[in-house]
Amino acid sequence: MFKNHSLGFLFFLVAILSNSLFGQKKDPQIITSSEPRFSHQYSYLHENKYHFIDTLFDNLKEYHKWNNANSDLFEFSPIGSMGTALNPLSLNQSSNLWTYYNFKAYDSYFLKQNQIKYYNVKSPLTQANYWMGYDVGQKFQIYHSQNITKDWNFLIDYARLNDLGFYTNNLSKQVSFLATSSYKSPNSRYKAYFNFINQNLHVEENGGIAADSVFEQNLQSIRSLLLVNLQLDNRSMRNRELFFNHEFKFNRSVKDSLDSTKSSNSLWIGHDFTFSRRSDTYRGLVNSGYYTNYFNGTDSYLDSSFYTSYTNSLYLKTILESLNDFELKLGAKNLIYSYGTDSYLTNGTALGIFGQLYGRIGRFQIRSNLDYILSGSLRESLDFSSSGSLRVFKSAKATLSYKLNSRYPDFYYQANYSDNFIWNNDLRKINSNELRLDLFWNKENGLRISNTTIGNFTYYDEQINPKQHRALLNLVKLELYQNFKFWDFLHFDNRLLYQVVDKAGEDVLPLPKILTRNSVYFEFSLFKKALKCLVGGELNYFSKYNSPSYMPAIGDFAVKNEGEIGNYPFVDVFANFKISSAVVFFKFEHVNQGLNSYSYYASHHYPFPDRIFRVGISWRFFN
Repeated sequence: MFKNHSLGFLFFLVAILSNSLFGQKKDPQIITSSEPRFSHQYSYLHENKYHFIDTLFDNLKEYHKWNNANSDLFEFSPIGSMGTALNPLSLNQSSNLWTYYNFKAYDSYFLKQNQIKYYNVKSPLTQANYWMGYDVGQKFQIYHSQNITKDWNFLIDYARLNDLGFYTNNLSKQVSFLATSSYKSPNSRYKAYFNFINQNLHVEENGGIAADSVFEQNLQSIRSLLLVNLQLDNRSMRNRELFFNHEFKFNRSVKDSLDSTKSSNSLWIGHDFTFSRRSDTYRGLVNSGYYTNYFNGTDSYLDSSFYTSYTNSLYLKTILESLNDFELKLGAKNLIYSYGTDSYLTNGTALGIFGQLYGRIGRFQIRSNLDYILSGSLRESLDFSSSGSLRVFKSAKATLSYKLNSRYPDFYYQANYSDNFIWNNDLRKINSNELRLDLFWNKENGLRISNTTIGNFTYYDEQINPKQHRALLNLVKLELYQNFKFWDFLHFDNRLLYQVVDKAGEDVLPLPKILTRNSVYFEFSLFKKALKCLVGGELNYFSKYNSPSYMPAIGDFAVKNEGEIGNYPFVDVFANFKISSAVVFFKFEHVNQGLNSYSYYASHHYPFPDRIFRVGISWRFFN
C-alpha cells in the first residue's frame, strides 16, 4: 500500500520540481493595501483591504493547515482518519443569529462565508495540493483564479478526499466545489460578489473499537482486525449554498490632489442574498446492545434531517476617510427557514436589524457589531460585540473586547424524530457573556485572557437527550503564543492554553485544563539558497479529563461519564522543503507510539492514529 503511495508521489514531485523553477522568484513580505496594487492579492467580503499572497517559508503556519479542514486544529482532536468527527478540546458553540443548523462534530469541514477569499490577479494563479491520508487514501485540491478584465475575477476550487483509515468501517470521502466571482465597475461605484458552494461528506461510522483492553495491551497490531461496534453504519452530509452581494455608491469618487490613491467620503447602498440547503443522513443496521432505543420494526434505520433557508439583507454604508477611517453600516435582514427530521417539519421567518461600526484615530481603533431579531419565532435574539485596541509601540498592541449573545439552541437540540432518538423540547435561550484582553508584543507573540459566562448551556446527557444547565457556567481561559528564534536558524514555537470551568459546570462542559503544542525546528537553505528547509519535531499534549463520548446516531458528543483520557504526549518529526513555488512536507507522525503505553485516545473507544509516514505537496503557479 505504501509503495503505491510512494510511486505516485515521486512522479508528482519530479513533475513539480521540473516546472517550479518558472514560478515566483522572490518571497515578498506580508503586506496589505486598500487598493489592488499587487500582482496577486485577495480580500474578504466587506473588508476594505487586500492581502498579498503569503509566500514566506519561515514558520509552521501553513504546515498546521495540512488537514481536511484546511485550518489549524489545535483546539480539536480528530477521532480517526482525515474527515472524521472532531472532539472539541475547548468551548465551541455557535453565536450566529441567522443560522440554526450545522454539522456538529463535522462542521469544521464545511466552508463558511467569512472564510471565502475573493482574488484580484494580474496573471492567472493556480495552486495544487496533495496530502497523503492514513493507510490508503489521500486528499487532492486544485484551484484556479484569473481576471477576465482588470476588475472582474473568477475562481474555481475543487477538492476531493478519500481516506480508508486504520480500522474497519472507517472510510471518509468528501467532494468540495467552490466558485467565486468579484466585479468592480470602471468608475468604482458598483461592486458585486458571488459564490456557490457544493460539498458532500460521506463517513463510515464504526462506533469505536469494541474492546479497549485488546487495543491497550496491543494484542492485535493489525488494526483492521480489531472488532468495532458498528460494521455497516455510515453518514452522508451535504451543504449547498448560493451567495450574492452587490453595492452601489451614490456619490462619485473624487481623488485627493496630494494622494491619488485616497478616495473621498462615500455613501453606499447594498444588498445580500443567501440560499442555503443542508442535510444529514445516517444509515445502519440494527445492532442489539449499542443503541438502547429503537423505534422502527425493520432491521435497518435511516435517520435524516435537513435545513433550508433564504436570507435577504438591505443596508446603507458610509465611509468617512477624512476622519482617519470611519465606517458605519446599518441595515435590515429577513430570514425564511424550514427544518425537518423524520416525521417532523417546522417553518418560520425572522426579521431583524444589524449594524457595524469601525473607527480609527491615530493608534486607537474601535469595532462594534450588532444583530437583533425583532419578530418571528426567533424574536428578541441578540448578538453584540465591541472591541477597542491601542497600538502602544510600533509592534505592540492591546485589545479589550466584549461579546454578548442571546440565541435559541440549534434546531436539532429542539426537535428530533429518528429511529434511535426522539425528543421535542421547549428550550430557553442560551445567554453568554465574554470579556477578553489581548496583549500582543508583536504579530506572532502574545497573551490572551478571557472570562466567559453562559446561562442555559445546552448539551447531551448520558441518555443522549438535550439538556440545559440552569446554573450559570463560568469558563476562564489563558492562552499564550510565544515563538523564539535563535541565531537566525533555530526556532522554538509554543502555544499553551490553560482553561478552568467552575465546579458547577465541570460535569456538563468537561475540558482538559492544559493544551500545549511545542515545536523545535531548524531553518536553513541549500544549493545557494534555492532550496529552503524547515526540519524538526513537534509535541502535542492535553491533560487528562473526563472526555465526552462520540455518538454516531446524532453525529455529536455527549456527556456519558465513561472515564478520563489524555495525559499522553503525541510526537511528530517533520521535514518541510521549498524550491521556488513548490512546498513539500515529510511527516513521521506519532513516532513515540508504544514507548509509554497504548492508552492514547482522541475520544472514548477512538484511538489516535498509529505511527505513520505521510507526505504532502503544494505547488503554486504565478503564470
